Amino acid sequence: MVEIVEPRDYDEIKDVILETSRDEKKVKVVGTQSNELEADSDVLLSLRKITGILDLSEDDNYVKVKAGTPFHEVQEFLRRRGYMIPHSYWGSVGGLFSLNLPSVFSFWFGLPKDILLGATICTGLGEVVKSGGVTTKFSSGYKIWKALSGSMGKLGVFLDLTIKIIKTPEEMRFVKVKSDEAYPLMMSNKRPWGVACGNVSGEIECEALFAGFSRSVEQLSSGYEPGRIQEIRSPFIKNTRLGDELRILNEEKALVFPGVGLGIVEKREEVRLTKSFLMLKRALDPNFVLV
Repeated sequence: MVEIVEPRDYDEIKDVILETSRDEKKVKVVGTQSNELEADSDVLLSLRKITGILDLSEDDNYVKVKAGTPFHEVQEFLRRRGYMIPHSYWGSVGGLFSLNLPSVFSFWFGLPKDILLGATICTGLGEVVKSGGVTTKFSSGYKIWKALSGSMGKLGVFLDLTIKIIKTPEEMRFVKVKSDEAYPLMMSNKRPWGVACGNVSGEIECEALFAGFSRSVEQLSSGYEPGRIQEIRSPFIKNTRLGDELRILNEEKALVFPGVGLGIVEKREEVRLTKSFLMLKRALDPNFVLV
C-alpha cells in the first residue's frame, strides 16, 4: 500500500527523501494531484501544504512561489497587480514546470522552462540546493533548475520557483480560425500571440490569441468570430515538425500549437531515457529514489 505524506516545510521534505532512501523505497512527487501519473512508488510525497507567494518584484519582473501553490491562485494574485505568467495550467506551479507543458503562449514566450529564472530544489540525496537568480542574466555554470523542467520529478523536487512575469496586456482576445489558416497566420504580420488547435469536440477547431492595446486587437481580430480555447488536462507531450502539428489531430485526441512543434496528447508514449538524463540522474539521485 502506498503511503501518502504531506510535509509542511522544506526540512520535512528532505527528511522524507532521506528516510525513504535509507529504507530502499521509491518516492513519487505530486502537487494538487490533478494529473494521474502512474509510478511504481512506495511513498507519495504531496506538496499540498508547501504553498504561498514569497516575493514579487515589479522592477525585475519576477515572482517567487512555493511549488505546491495552485497556478490559478498565482495568476489571480498577479492579475490584481497588472501582471501575469504567460502560460496556462490547471495544477500546481511545481507541476507546470516539472512537466514543462506547452500552451498557446509558447510561440512567443517559449516553454515554461524558458521563463524559469531559478529554483530551490531537493535532490534525491536529500540535499537542498538553490540554483539560478532573479533576472535572465546569469554567470556561467550548469542550470540545474532548467534540467528539472520536464523531468516529471525524477531528478529532484521543486521547493520554490522564481518565474519571469510580464505586464498584462490591455486586451486579450481569442478568435476562431480555420485549421488550414492556423500555421500561415502564425507566420503572418498579424503576429498573434499563439494558435491552439484541438479535436476535443470530435472535429478540429482552432483558436488564435491576439493581445496588446485594445485598438490594435480590435483591428487584428476584425472579421473573426469570438473563440474559446480548448483544454486537454493531460501531462503527456508529443513532438512533431514545425508546421506539421495538425497531423497529430488526425491520429489521436490532442491539443496542438502551430509554430511550436508540440502538442498535448491524452495517451502516454514510450519514452527513452537519454544519456544526458541518466547522467543527471546519477548525479542528483544516484539511488534512484525519485520515480
